[in-house]
Amino acid sequence: ATIDDFKRFDSKGNYLLGTPEEIEKFRMLLTVSEGTGNTILTNKSFVLDNDVDMSGITLAPAGKDTVRFGGSFDGKGHTISNVTIEGGDSAYVAFFGNTSGATIKNLTLNNVKVTGNGGFTAGLVGRTRNTSVVNCHITGNIEIKGGSEVGGLIGGGVCNVEDSTVTGSDGSIISGTIDVGGISGLVSEETKTVTGNSISGVSVVASQGMVGGLVGRAIAGTAGLEITGNTVENCTIESTEPTSYKNLSGLAVGCTQAKGTATFSENTINNSTLTELGATKSTVYCPLDHTGTDTGANIVIPSVASINGVGFDTFA
Repeated sequence: ATIDDFKRFDSKGNYLLGTPEEIEKFRMLLTVSEGTGNTILTNKSFVLDNDVDMSGITLAPAGKDTVRFGGSFDGKGHTISNVTIEGGDSAYVAFFGNTSGATIKNLTLNNVKVTGNGGFTAGLVGRTRNTSVVNCHITGNIEIKGGSEVGGLIGGGVCNVEDSTVTGSDGSIISGTIDVGGISGLVSEETKTVTGNSISGVSVVASQGMVGGLVGRAIAGTAGLEITGNTVENCTIESTEPTSYKNLSGLAVGCTQAKGTATFSENTINNSTLTELGATKSTVYCPLDHTGTDTGANIVIPSVASINGVGFDTFA
């Protein structure tokens, strides 16, 4: 596939997508190097102009370490339904495998099954670099299973995530080995905000630890990180058999590497549980980094939020 294969445009010159064939062609484009660097399709804008049903189509991974989507994608409030992506042992398994400098907004993926054994597996974007995700949603029957860096929206990387949701029906699950989160598995250094998001009706499971209802592992760089105004509701968070990463789990954040200031504020937990090795825990924000070192001195919790209506302003 090449960019010249896209023949529909809106009045602003954006490329239009609105059929299963066009979605397949777009994702094929995400695997093609332009030969001028790792980032592709910079300054290219794609717009979804219709709801699309992908029933009966199994998608392959789209993106790799050396091919990163750098354009913009605006769903315009439309929904792509019945998305199945099978990655095998590949990394970067998601609707967008790998992004750099991209903007993705106003998109819903409904009934999402994504499986892969490598790193960076998610519903929306596998790995992100300097990416913005706004008003995007994963809904319906959700099954996202990967290795490390697994999330409902984002597998891991540098990505500001705002006003987005993961809302599952009965039996929905997000699972992996380490760095597993309902919104993002790994929030990397240079990410500024994870704000106004929610997850509900999903089991978030890591076999080895670093698992959180919102974020599995959060890395606050020198410029700081804010995880604020998010909600975890009707979820179960589990660390099933950790060995190297014991005690790295949280109802909101499962592990914190605070090189700079990490601000956790006004996050709400409702009707959700956290277990590690089968034992119930009450940790909301785990202050330990991946080595077990306490970085709580660099974590700020400036305002009270709530667990099941009861205010809290501490780690547990």
